[in-house]
Amino acid sequence: MAETPEAPDPAPSREARGHSGEACARPQACGHPLPRCPATPRRACSAMGLSRPGRPLLLLALLMAAAPKPGRHGGSCPLPCRCRRRLLDCSHAALGGVPSTARRWALSILDFTGNSISSIEKQAWREYPWAEYLVLQDNDLRAVKRRSLEGLVLLEHLDLSCNKILSIEEHAFEPLPFLQLINLGGNLITQIQNGTFQAWHGMQFLQKLILSHNPLSVITDTSFFKLPSVKYLDLGATQVTQQTLLMLLLRTVRLETLWTPRRGLRSWVFLQ
Repeated sequence: MAETPEAPDPAPSREARGHSGEACARPQACGHPLPRCPATPRRACSAMGLSRPGRPLLLLALLMAAAPKPGRHGGSCPLPCRCRRRLLDCSHAALGGVPSTARRWALSILDFTGNSISSIEKQAWREYPWAEYLVLQDNDLRAVKRRSLEGLVLLEHLDLSCNKILSIEEHAFEPLPFLQLINLGGNLITQIQNGTFQAWHGMQFLQKLILSHNPLSVITDTSFFKLPSVKYLDLGATQVTQQTLLMLLLRTVRLETLWTPRRGLRSWVFLQ
């Protein structure tokens, strides 16, 4: 294990720059400093530096059998959004919620960047069962709730950065058994309460977790320290204590890159 010198703060790697920066391109009306919003994913997992782990065949077969068959792209796209191949582009569309649709869509990327969505109704994603990427960056979400993520059984990438999230509900990510990346950077999260990352599937595919630029100081969720596959963890610009960081280093099995807060700057630790 090797740590970079205190000054100057090392330039982040290409991978790190893609998920967190210094200043968010968002008005001061937010009322809190936010990181630069990460780029919307429009490529395969390889573009995000994510490997695609093998999935338990029995579990996958059961989930695929339960999911409805995808519809074709005939007909109009859910207004006021635009559909391009497997992308649902609802970015900067002045939306206050997820638009309803009367049919199922074979779309893998759902982009809701730059709207005013403050909450998500139950079963809002029922017609998008094949989505793999969900981007809700730069909205007005106040909480992450389990019911707001139901129906996204194949989701791999979840971007909730640059919102106003204060809390994460217990078992919030349980509806997402194949999730590989969670971006919660640039919110108002002060604590990770017990049960947040608990799920029947054990979050076994989660490889990247970004919590930077939150006033986060307390982590009481024991499952957070035992995430089995996390390799990249960003706690830069938080208030996490040295004791918590030590627990992470001692208990996290596969952690390779850890961004840590130190004297107002971000530093990183590499583990081999």
